[in-house]
Amino acid sequence: MIKPVYFKLLLVVAVFIFILSAGASTVNYKLSKLDTIINNSIANSNKSEIKPSIDNQIPSNPTSQESSYRKLALQSPKYTDGYEKELTDMGKIILNFLKNKEMDKIAKYVHDDLGLTIKPYYSTSQEQGRILNSEQVNNFFNDSSEYLWGLADGSGLPMVMTNKEYFENKLYNYDFLNADYFSYNRDISAGNNYSLDIVVSDIYDREQNRFIEYYFGGFEEQYEGMDWQALALVFVKLQDKWYLAGILHNEWTI
Repeated sequence: MIKPVYFKLLLVVAVFIFILSAGASTVNYKLSKLDTIINNSIANSNKSEIKPSIDNQIPSNPTSQESSYRKLALQSPKYTDGYEKELTDMGKIILNFLKNKEMDKIAKYVHDDLGLTIKPYYSTSQEQGRILNSEQVNNFFNDSSEYLWGLADGSGLPMVMTNKEYFENKLYNYDFLNADYFSYNRDISAGNNYSLDIVVSDIYDREQNRFIEYYFGGFEEQYEGMDWQALALVFVKLQDKWYLAGILHNEWTI
């Protein structure tokens, strides 16, 4: 028979072992829980630092407009005044003549009191471009003389060319008859040059003048639209008749 003193001793030892065992389980549980929290925190931290790849930023089904480097056309109100249809139709006729190099036919739309102002850039400077009378327009391609057409953008060097050279480089250097889009009496192109409103008002001190701009948004994707080209036809009304008074070229300039 176990003596009471030994029984009490065994009971104390058992309680002590139980307490140690319970404490170890609690510690292990808490350590396990802490480890889980730390691992979750690390995982969440890593997720927040991951940046989406370039491929993930590309739309899964890009449209032609989204992938194009050309900007959308500006939508002008249809026939904003009573002259728009008449001048838009006249503009197409003029562009057809230009495309076919029929300057003699264009001469019939030029009034000698106005002349035909031809400029390489949208500029109010008299140093840029020339003013031709109807006879000079009529004999445009028959004249092989060299003329000063203005100062080149960037270099500032004189642009000395024959009529034919100028036509091919600065007048109808692209098929503007089939331009990306056109605008009646407001600019599409935007650059360092003057706006058409300012240029036209400065050159033609008359109340009734209108212009049509024909615009290409660019040709090679690598230039991201900086190779845009524009051509503007300017019309002035004299004695109830509209005449072609200007052919103004424009492009990206420094």
